[in-house]
Amino acid sequence: MIAESASWLFRSAPYLIFALTWVAAALVPSFASGLMFNWAADVVALVALLGAARALLALAGMDVGTSFGGIGSSREMMIATLAEPAMMLIVVTLAIAAGTTRLAGVADFFIAEAVCRARVARTVASSRWSFVALAENARIPVDNPATHLELTMVHEAMVLEYSGATWP
Repeated sequence: MIAESASWLFRSAPYLIFALTWVAAALVPSFASGLMFNWAADVVALVALLGAARALLALAGMDVGTSFGGIGSSREMMIATLAEPAMMLIVVTLAIAAGTTRLAGVADFFIAEAVCRARVARTVASSRWSFVALAENARIPVDNPATHLELTMVHEAMVLEYSGATWP
């Protein structure tokens, strides 16, 4: 069911979010570094694609005009203001050690090189990555996905605005 007050943004947001996430995943060098679009696979582009997908989800949550979606969207953006700069600092730390912001160059550097600055950058980035993963995935103790209370939900409040077909 779609609310009567929903606009085109609410209807097209899942498709746009999927497309942005798919493009971001396609840019990451997973099995080889000499991919066809490695010139576009930049650290800043990757973070921008993921941030745009998150902003679209928050806008879609607020589009219907219910307080439940608005609360979830505002909480998601609050967590984003803490997690996105931390994620950008992590990848910039790795890019500085590698000497390039291209993901293929960063991957090649950390696979091929075993110098001290690579080990220090990996240690710092991996320790900070645990905090970003906690904020992005678990959101403990703020978010409790086992409940449907407005006070404990962050991400699910936006997604619950979408529902399936109704039975006749």
